[in-house]
Amino acid sequence: TNWTAIPACANCSLDRCTNRHLLKTTGPGEAWVRGPVALRDEAWVAALLSVSCVGVLCCLAVASFIAIRLCKGDVLEGNPAFSFVLLFSLVLLYGGVVPFSVRAVDDHHYYAGILCALRVFSAGLGYSFVFSVMLARSLVLASCDKDGGLMSHVNGYLQTALCFFIALVQVGLTVEFWAVNWLVVSGEECDALTGGVVLLGWLSYDGLLLLLVVTLTPVTCRSRRNYREGAYLAAASLVCLAVAVGWVSSYLLLGPDAREPSVAAGLVATATVVLVSVFIPRTYLMMSAVVRDHIVSALPSLAHTASTSIVDINYRSTQALYDSVLTRGGGHVNPNFYSERPATPSTSRMDANNLDNTYERYDTPPSPHNITRF
Repeated sequence: TNWTAIPACANCSLDRCTNRHLLKTTGPGEAWVRGPVALRDEAWVAALLSVSCVGVLCCLAVASFIAIRLCKGDVLEGNPAFSFVLLFSLVLLYGGVVPFSVRAVDDHHYYAGILCALRVFSAGLGYSFVFSVMLARSLVLASCDKDGGLMSHVNGYLQTALCFFIALVQVGLTVEFWAVNWLVVSGEECDALTGGVVLLGWLSYDGLLLLLVVTLTPVTCRSRRNYREGAYLAAASLVCLAVAVGWVSSYLLLGPDAREPSVAAGLVATATVVLVSVFIPRTYLMMSAVVRDHIVSALPSLAHTASTSIVDINYRSTQALYDSVLTRGGGHVNPNFYSERPATPSTSRMDANNLDNTYERYDTPPSPHNITRF
């Protein structure tokens, strides 16, 4: 919509108007100005845009949660900077469905060329940013935690440089293609780029990154760092590989009408897989760790005890479990004798013949005048 009525061509022939390509006739003598692009009316467009909006909101929610925990001073495992970078990459991947959801009005040459370039670049750059972060993180986890330990240090600068240069290859290819072809792409050339094997060749570098992440799966899945991030990255890479095989197969086998929906669905599905497989479990573990720390901090301290020996603490805590009540029956009052005593190391050094000792030998029967309660 967003059309505004103008009387420029109300009393003349529309064929003589200089802005004829921007006008839509709605009745005799009426013309409406419309924008350069319009939203496509296919059902898959509405479905994918809805999923993309929900995914972007989830990414913002996870990023807000991490930022709030950092502002409150909570200690989180690992450096959260790469989490923010990966979330930003997922937002770009979700946004890559927008160029596939709109079309140029009246097939205008200028806007059609821009849309064609954006469709190619959104797919290539979106995949490269996500897979470069996953590959850099997987390589660091594989090199530091090859034995499953937690004592080795992860160099943040090395990890950042590795991710930067991995993604820089696709960025360089994108800039080169944009500088050469963004103003000269016609409608037929755009169909060849976005509807043929040329697009798959354009995404071959991203496929290589995904295969490298999958090959590191046996090593990264054993890592316990950063809330077991390695296992989640391994699972996400395997599911992303299955998604890639699925949309590429539909791209090649279902005909020209299903090619653009296949590419757009692959973008949304890949971003959703990474979001659900990596960030949802990690957010749950972060929240569990925060709650556990709060519970531990609320427990009473043992600093008031006279001794810090674990044997003495165990002995005193065991004695506190027992109590003795004198019954109303006749007879003399016996001390607190029990048929059994806790098997602690400190009780083995007690003298059984000492009257101050509240414990007797194991074969001593309990007193009939005392009732032991717990």
